[in-house]
Amino acid sequence: TQSTWGAALGFCAFSVCVVAIFKFAMKPTTVDSIASYVDTSLAGLDESIKSLIRESFILVNNTIDGVSAGILHVLQSQKVGRLYYAHRRSRIKAAANRLRRDISQNGLSSFALLFDFNFEPLDNSDSPSQRQLKKLKSRQYAMDNVQQDASSSSSIRVAMRVLVRLSSSVCALISLWIPLPMFFRSKWTAFEDADLAAGGGEKSSTSALHQARKLGLTLADIILTPDAPSTGILEDLQMNMVVGTDAFFLNLRNWLNKGFMSVKQQGADANVLHIISAFSLHMIRMTRETIISKIHGSPRKPLTSSPSRYELQQRRFLSGGRRRLGALLCLEKLDTRPIGEVIQAAGYPYQGLTAHTVDNYLLELDRIPRPDSPYVVFFQHGVVDSSFAWVANGAADSLAFRAWDMGCDVFMGNFRGNGARKHADPGITPDQYWDFSVNELAFVDLPAFTQAISEVKHKELEELGKQLPDSTSGRPFHLTTVSHSMGGAAMLMYLTRCCERKMNHHMDKVILLSPAGIHRDIPMLCTVAGPVIDRTVAKWINAFYFPSQNITKIIAKVFQDLKNLPATRDLISFLATSLLGGDVKDSPVSKVNRLIYNVLGSGTSTKIFRHFWQMYKADRFQGFDYGKETNLAVYGTAEPPEFLSKYKYIDTPVHFVVGLGDRLIRPQDVLRHYYALQSVHPELAFLQTYNEKYGHVDFTYGPWSELSDYIINELNQAMTQVQREPPSPASVRHLSV
Repeated sequence: TQSTWGAALGFCAFSVCVVAIFKFAMKPTTVDSIASYVDTSLAGLDESIKSLIRESFILVNNTIDGVSAGILHVLQSQKVGRLYYAHRRSRIKAAANRLRRDISQNGLSSFALLFDFNFEPLDNSDSPSQRQLKKLKSRQYAMDNVQQDASSSSSIRVAMRVLVRLSSSVCALISLWIPLPMFFRSKWTAFEDADLAAGGGEKSSTSALHQARKLGLTLADIILTPDAPSTGILEDLQMNMVVGTDAFFLNLRNWLNKGFMSVKQQGADANVLHIISAFSLHMIRMTRETIISKIHGSPRKPLTSSPSRYELQQRRFLSGGRRRLGALLCLEKLDTRPIGEVIQAAGYPYQGLTAHTVDNYLLELDRIPRPDSPYVVFFQHGVVDSSFAWVANGAADSLAFRAWDMGCDVFMGNFRGNGARKHADPGITPDQYWDFSVNELAFVDLPAFTQAISEVKHKELEELGKQLPDSTSGRPFHLTTVSHSMGGAAMLMYLTRCCERKMNHHMDKVILLSPAGIHRDIPMLCTVAGPVIDRTVAKWINAFYFPSQNITKIIAKVFQDLKNLPATRDLISFLATSLLGGDVKDSPVSKVNRLIYNVLGSGTSTKIFRHFWQMYKADRFQGFDYGKETNLAVYGTAEPPEFLSKYKYIDTPVHFVVGLGDRLIRPQDVLRHYYALQSVHPELAFLQTYNEKYGHVDFTYGPWSELSDYIINELNQAMTQVQREPPSPASVRHLSV
């Protein structure tokens, strides 16, 4: 029957396998050949597993990117009426196909591409001669009825273009070779040390490369960047899994190699079966000795007197690997430098100060010092932000660095809840610490900052014997404040209160970047989250912050992973600009590496958001509403004070900067501030508007230079005016532009 024949065939196959295995086991061989076979097999298995790990992570990344592309495909199609993301990808693909088609059909080499990149799409309906004529006309290689001087100028332009592109290519090649000596610096230094030891003297060399190697300089010491290298969770996890796989197989191969060396010393060369039996018995004995030594604590003698090549390889490979395996997520691979290190890494001086408030908060006041300068700039950040915002774009584009370069002494304040979160009372509870609104920021924190700046500058300038030309002011310095968002609202509250009560606010000019306070039109997300925070969240949570630094780092590294994927990065930019406004292609959310870590590390109280929600509901720029009874005790009135009506007391020039693309604080809301001041003091109200590419965070993290140029120009004009025209005693604090 069929089953009988199947059983017979199976028995025959089994018999053949047994005979083949027996012949292989009885085949004469040596220990070295078996050890080599086992080592090669393990090495191949190691590489296979590492390839599987890499391909698995590629699949995960592609899946995340594909899902993000689909979401962006739907969101943007609903927003602009067409499938924008798919259209963008098709356009990029079509351009690449057209370029390849032009190269293949016309025989253009990569060198020929240096002469012209302007390829026109081909029209298959035209004849080859007509197509060639169109191409010649478009590239201006030949034109009919052209004068000699025009053709010569065209030749000059072509020659200059070729020269520029050839120069760029040469510079690119040179730049590729520059890191190579630095990469092999350690090996070269080791060779030189060996030569010096052998020669007994120091080598005389005047080359710059030798001096750089002698000083231990690398490219990281030469090239200044605003960001330190950061990696994501998936990237680090993949690396650790690959390193772990290599470490496991290196240990296994080293362990097996010891066993084969011991079997070889016993003279077990006969056949495969004999060698495997001896090897198995030896491994069992070695495992038993290891267990006994662990139990009794007696050290086991090494099987070999000298380390094998596997041990040497393992020591070199795992010298830094065990540290990475101990920290699976590699949280150290994240730019978490404090602002002082960021400033010093950019080549600027740094000084950390502490401002003491009347309610015993210890606030961080960062400074880029220029003690001999009487011109002071004070930067104040907005909500869920810190002083890092003013140095985030590096030495070339950051406002704080540019202000210092032009001769100003720069101070940057951190509201309570940011930085180290210190308090003079070590026994303060979290509920007590986070019990503050915008009132405390305006009426307590800002006076502490300005008073600390005034004390520092008075002491330094008096010691140096320097003061402003207007000695009648009583102050030897000129203070300009630049505030963003919530910092702008707090600055207006502080300014109006000081002017109303005839208090010294120490300020000579105020620049407000998209100031908060008036919120007639807010994004949909805020209208949904506002009542939830006001009625529910605030009763259970006193602040929005991460109590663990590791949680902040993990979230920042996950965001770094998402930024590495093209579609996911576009999706993040789209969502951010939908809430904050600005240009999707140049959104700082996806370009500034430390922005998310800075935001996550900056805490704020839920009372801040309740205060903004009260302003929106009341449609008034007002203080925090504690309730009728508490308002009577705090303000002396049943309702919180309204500040627009108090702009009549302002005695300092105020510059309002508006971004037409800001969706969080609408331009018309900022204009209400401006018109309120202009109606009572037109000589003190100034307005500067920017186009739709300026979103809410573009004022601090954005790549645009127009804003920083405007602020630097205002500082420069103020400095020039103070030096040129000392004001009269009656108008000493009205240093308007």
